[in-house]
Amino acid sequence: MKKMLSVCLAVFLLAGFFSCGREELEPTSAATITQATTTEFIPGSFRHPVAKRIHEGLPEFTFILIGEADVDDTYPDYVLATAVITAIDIAGEDFRQRLDGFETEFVLPQEGTDDYGLAFDDFNNDGFLDLRLHFFTTTREGASLFWLWDSDQKQFIRNEQLEELSDFTRHFAREEDGPRMYRFLKGSTEDGTAATYNDYYYEYIDGGFVLVEHEIMWYEYDDDDVGYENIETYKLVDGVMVLDSKTREEE
Repeated sequence: MKKMLSVCLAVFLLAGFFSCGREELEPTSAATITQATTTEFIPGSFRHPVAKRIHEGLPEFTFILIGEADVDDTYPDYVLATAVITAIDIAGEDFRQRLDGFETEFVLPQEGTDDYGLAFDDFNNDGFLDLRLHFFTTTREGASLFWLWDSDQKQFIRNEQLEELSDFTRHFAREEDGPRMYRFLKGSTEDGTAATYNDYYYEYIDGGFVLVEHEIMWYEYDDDDVGYENIETYKLVDGVMVLDSKTREEE
């Protein structure tokens, strides 16, 4: 009788072992959300994480871009890959925030996602990195959405003024180390002619971005067809933009 019980027990355990093995091999339902990588473009819904520490006194945050990717291959010689971002989930140690209420369109190369237009910079010079998300990359190079880190509220706050400035400019970047030796926001536009350019420099003052310098550069030619580069620089003095310098040099 004991021998019979031992045989039955062994058969039961063996059957259970193979049963567990079969359960592990059974296919599971595919997830509808895919993980985007920096080396492969995946059409469909995606969640793309970007890890970043915005300040040494804060833990590392994970910024998860949520969106939809698509590939338009209507024309054989022209394939357009785009990603539409509709939200950013931010998570860190004891920190959670969702940024939404927007929709961007980011045109991608065939290889690499470049984080779908997400970038970090300290736009208001408070020592904390802020967020920038390119809004529409096909025609307006500088157009972006911005969220500045607020140390009092301990969260990112959307900044509409920077969005308007970036939409106004063709190029929108910070000047790190230049002849002026300060770190202002810089935007460049053309005034309708190919030979005239404007640079605008802003400083964050009392909770807003204030125009502190405007540089105009244009080319002209005399009767002998000699070209000259002209530069006028205006600076903010007592709340008014006044001419600070003017140069004219032969090309």
